[in-house]
Amino acid sequence: MAESQKCLDLRHGNTHFKDEVTQAAGGETLTRCFACGICTGCCPVSEIDNRFRPSSIIQMILLGQKEDLLKSDIIWYCWQCFSCSFHCPQGVKFASIIRVLRYMAVDEGIVSPELMEKVSEIDMSIRHARRKILDFFFDEYRRKGKVPDNIEGLCKKSFGDK
Repeated sequence: MAESQKCLDLRHGNTHFKDEVTQAAGGETLTRCFACGICTGCCPVSEIDNRFRPSSIIQMILLGQKEDLLKSDIIWYCWQCFSCSFHCPQGVKFASIIRVLRYMAVDEGIVSPELMEKVSEIDMSIRHARRKILDFFFDEYRRKGKVPDNIEGLCKKSFGDK
């Protein structure tokens, strides 16, 4: 059977996985998802690697695919840029859900605490770089003592109305 024609076998799904995620700090918004796909459409990682699809990861959680998901390297692809969270019409905090999955993978011994530490270091570096970019962008305006006239439009374009 061709790869695209394989059926998902739910007989071995973990029926409590969704509850585990929603009960963990950061996973509370999971069940708000109605699979619109906006998270995937605005995700910079999805643009680069189509294997990373936030909406598909949420579906895997809802279908109880715990073992497959926690063993997959896909949960480590998220850059934690929060673009998905800013654009989600239902307020699903996907980046927080990814952190829940990462901690579950560590707690269950699927990945080492050392890997989690390294990912945290990379995450902090990315956040620092993002802050530097914003500082660079607004530095000219600070020197002039003026905020761009279109700042509201810039924020809405980047982050939505939230």
